[in-house]
Order: sequence, then C-alpha cells, then structure tokens
Amino acid sequence: MKEKGINSEATKRINRLLVLRLLCTSPGLSRTELTRQTGLAKMTVTNIIADLMVHRMVRETKPVEKGKTGAGRKQMALRLSEEAPCVAGVWLSRDGCEGMVVTPELEELAHGAFRFHAEETADSILEKLTELCGTLIKKSGRRVAAIGISAIGPLNIPARIILNPPNFFGIRNFAVGERLSHRLALPVVLQNDMNAAALAEKYYGLGRDIRNFAYVGITNGIGAGVVLDDRLFEGTRGVAGELGHVIIDSHGILCHCGNRGCLETFVSVPRIMERFSQQFGRTFSGLEEICRFSEVDETGHSLMNRICGEFATGLVSFCNLFDPQMVLIGHEGASLGDDQLHFIESEVNRRILGSAMGKISLIRSSFGWKAPIYGAAVTALKTIFDGDLLYDEMFSE
Repeated sequence: MKEKGINSEATKRINRLLVLRLLCTSPGLSRTELTRQTGLAKMTVTNIIADLMVHRMVRETKPVEKGKTGAGRKQMALRLSEEAPCVAGVWLSRDGCEGMVVTPELEELAHGAFRFHAEETADSILEKLTELCGTLIKKSGRRVAAIGISAIGPLNIPARIILNPPNFFGIRNFAVGERLSHRLALPVVLQNDMNAAALAEKYYGLGRDIRNFAYVGITNGIGAGVVLDDRLFEGTRGVAGELGHVIIDSHGILCHCGNRGCLETFVSVPRIMERFSQQFGRTFSGLEEICRFSEVDETGHSLMNRICGEFATGLVSFCNLFDPQMVLIGHEGASLGDDQLHFIESEVNRRILGSAMGKISLIRSSFGWKAPIYGAAVTALKTIFDGDLLYDEMFSE
C-alpha cells in the first residue's frame, strides 16, 4: 500500500508539471485543449488548473475562438498571471554579458548588456553580472525566481563552474553560479550556451515537435546543442557538440585545441572577418556586414560560397554522426542570408549518408542572435518545469 501511495503522488506530480509546462510554452490553451494535448482525464486537468488559480499563478483571459472547442460550456483561454514568478537569463560570452528578464511565457520584460575589456578578471566579471542582473530585476518590476547563465565552455555544470575557456582573460575554475547566487540570494543555474539555445528551441521554438535536431551557433568558435529523442544530449563530461573541433583538413592551420584544420579555423566569425579583410584590404564590422556585402559583390560572393562549403563539410560529418531531422543556425550565424543557408543545406543533403531517406532541413534559429540569451532564461525555467523550483509554492495542499 505504501508503494502505491508513493506512485500515486509521483504520478500527480508528473501530471501537474506537464500541464504547467504547456501553459508556459503554449499560452492561451483552454482546459479542453490541455486535456487533448496531455491525454489526462478532464477532471484531472480541471483540478490542476484550480490549484494554480488558487495560488494566483494562472488566470482566464478570453473565450477560445469558436470552432476550437466542442459543444457545451464556453471555454476560456488560460495564461500565466502577472503574479507568476519570472526568470532572468544571461549570456556570458568572451566579449561581454547580455541578459533579460522574461515571463514564464518567454515575454521579454527587461534587457541590458555589458562589454568586457582586456583587463577583466573573474572578480570584475562577477561585478558586472551582479550589476546587470540587479538592474534587470529592478527594471522588470516582477518577482524573479531564478537566474540562468549560458556560457562559453568547458563547464562543470553540476558545480556551476566555468573551467578553462581559451582566450577568456586567463580565468580558471570560476565558480560563477555559487558566487552570483550568494550575491543576489537567488538560485543560479549554469549551462553551455549552445545547449541552452537548443533548450530554448525545444521548449519554445522550432524544435517543439521535432524529436531529433541540432542547434549550431557560429561565433568566436562553433558549437552545437544536440537534442536526441526529445532530450538534450550532453555526453559524459558535458562537452558534446564541439562541432568547431571537427577536423576538415589535417594539414590546416593549428587550432588552440592543439589539432590542425579544425572547422572553426576556417569558419568562426574572427576567421571569416580575417579572410575577408585579407581579400579586400579593408575591415568589416562583423559577420552581418560580410553576409550583406557578399550578396552584392561577385568576389565576396565567391569567397562566402567557399566558406559556406567548408562549413557544410563539417556539418556533413556532424549529421552523419547524429542524424538530425533539422539543423538550426544561430548566434551570429543567424546573420547568414537565405541564399547562403540554402547553399549550405543543399551541400549537406548532397553529401550525407542516407540522403535518399529524407532531407535534413537547415533553418535560421527562431531566436536569431539572441538564442543564447533566451536559452539562459529557458535553462532557469526548466528548473520549474522539472519541479526542482517553486513546485510546493504552486501546488501546496
């Protein structure tokens, strides 16, 4: 009997969290639609919504459009209330930190950023993170329940430590999660920025209904977040998805990882800018300007096609390993034009194994260059969806 009681309570918890997640990621659903999507009994859904309304987490808004519900009582659309806790998300890159406060429905309430300078230390970066988060929380005017940080790696994610990223001010073993949590008296979770962006796509973006996909970010390096069978794949040491270190030319230039001819020695943003500067004898402000220039200049178009071809070479190996249904391109890679993305997609599908079985779609991230910031916020929201945070507050008996 005791085991039956434990199983019953665990099932109740799973059902509640499933409904809560759908309310956050698909705002405006009715009780009837929640029943349909979850497969739960109508009374179960009704009781869960009643609990959330008692605790002022959910509110009814307006009648659902005619034709979207069956006959009978008029159904009301449900949304998270203004009293529902929000989260902050911060992207920590080599260049700076940028963040926002969002609602559980991922609506932006406040946004801000700091640039880093050559003399940064772990302490100075912690000061900037503290000021940024404090300012965003105050500006949002809402209760913030947790902070998510998406950061360059490698990371010790459980311990919330940034280990030893290359070209990151010589910083080693930066316990950013623990120290920021102590400063702000809030839970802080840490995730690799590519993985975080993949989570944003899985819960709120183009990956919602896709079981196997990859998010690929082009920035100072190249990384990927991989979702397999609806779960984020992190590997044994949390360093899965290091696409930038796929070797495409064993006789190429030396990479900071110690190998030669890694993909990011050809296609990272600094390397692309260097190649264009050498070709044209001028500086470019960033990848976005280069992409637009390549659309109107014949020589630029030729060079960009060569770079896109090199990128496709790395993606072919990556896709042969993970066999995704879709690849989403983000971070600064979101600047690539439609024709450039189509060229890469065509090259990948021409060269992958099993191409006769179906095409891999290559699409710009639904969050564009902000994917790692939204990903940081979703990393924090995931602690709520998983029941690790606020569960007792929302569903206390």
